[in-house]
Formats: sequence, C-alpha cells, structure tokens
Amino acid sequence: MIKKNKKIILTVTLGILVLFAFSGDLLSLIVANETQKGFDNPPGVPDAHGTPRYAGIKANSTIENYIIKGASYLLSGYADTLLFLNTVELAKLEALPYDQLTKIISDAVSDMENAYVTYAALEQEAAQAPYNPGVIRQLQMFDYNGFMVKNNLNPVIFKNVEGYLTKGNIRGVYHYLNTSVENILSIQYRIKAAVEEEKLPDVADLWLLNQTYSETLLFGQYVAQIFYEIK
Repeated sequence: MIKKNKKIILTVTLGILVLFAFSGDLLSLIVANETQKGFDNPPGVPDAHGTPRYAGIKANSTIENYIIKGASYLLSGYADTLLFLNTVELAKLEALPYDQLTKIISDAVSDMENAYVTYAALEQEAAQAPYNPGVIRQLQMFDYNGFMVKNNLNPVIFKNVEGYLTKGNIRGVYHYLNTSVENILSIQYRIKAAVEEEKLPDVADLWLLNQTYSETLLFGQYVAQIFYEIK
C-alpha cells in the first residue's frame, strides 16, 4: 500500500511538472517570469536626423522567449530527476534497473544542457538591452521584508533574490540561473557516470542535486512573485 501510494504521489507530481513544462503561461509563473519588462529596446541605427530608431524584434519579447524556454527545460529536467530519485528510493525493495536509470538521468542531463544554452543566450540578449528606468526604480523601492513576511518565504533564498533586485540587477538574476544550471549539470554528470558503470550513485550527490534544484526553483519563483507585484 505504501509503495502504491508513493507511485501515485510521484505520478501526480510529475503530471504537474509536465503541465508546467508545456504551458508557457503556467511555467512562466515559476521561473523569473515578467523580468523582461525590466528592459527597454536597444536603439537602432540613427535616421537621417540623427534620431535613434528601434529595429527588429523587441528585445523584451526575445528575452521573454528565452525565459519561457529556459523554464521549460529546467522543469522537464527536474521531473526526470524526481523520477530518478524515486527509482533509487525503491532500491532496497527492488533491484536497481540500471538501464532504466541510465535513460532517465540521460534525459535529465539533456534537458539541463538545453537549459544552460538557453540561459547563456538569455544573458547575451539582456546584456545588449538597456534597463527600463521605471521598473528599476520600483525594484529599488520595493518593500522586500514586508513581502517576505506576508508570503511566508524562505528567508535565506529570498534575501539572495533581494540582493540582486534591490540593486536593479536583473542581469545578475539571469547569471545566477545559468550558474545554478551549470552546478546541477556537474552533479548530474557524476551521477550519470556512476549509473553507467552500474554503481549506486553517491548519496551525497543525490542530496546535493535535490537541494540545488529546490533552491534554484525557489529563487526563480521569488523573482517571479516580485515582478508580479510591480506594475
């Protein structure tokens, strides 16, 4: 009965994550959504009168696309990681299916490699776009402590978010996400190597992987929550 309930809970959790992964509106609620409104479009080539023109796709639209894609890969990778951890959790009850584990961790790695590439592109795009002064002022004046208490947020992770946003450093948020994905990948590579040799992964790596994913997702969520508050 306990085993059956575990599988039901995991199925529901994975279903929610898959729903997030394939719905832009939903997943953008989870990882740094609406941060694109903190940017203006970079000026284009000046016209005959010397006035800068804006050309091509709006920078904040491109930034938003990267945010959504990055979130999709991140959440898909997390869904595979939860499935991997659940399979390992049952190791004392069942023999470890190493072929199955290899496939799951390989899928998770693939998603996170795509996330890394996407967040790197996001950083490059944001580096070329000027900040929106109005949004930056709102971030600097935001009541972070009151918001944290009101929403019962994790103070350690929220203070990290505050450290970026109170300075208007949205680009730093993107760099944090990209670095976090890189950290997750380094752990996944170690786990994947162990499984491919049909060895049980180091439990410390499994703990660290889950913790890093959790901290990254909460960081992205708190950023999204703040940007939903400002106009």
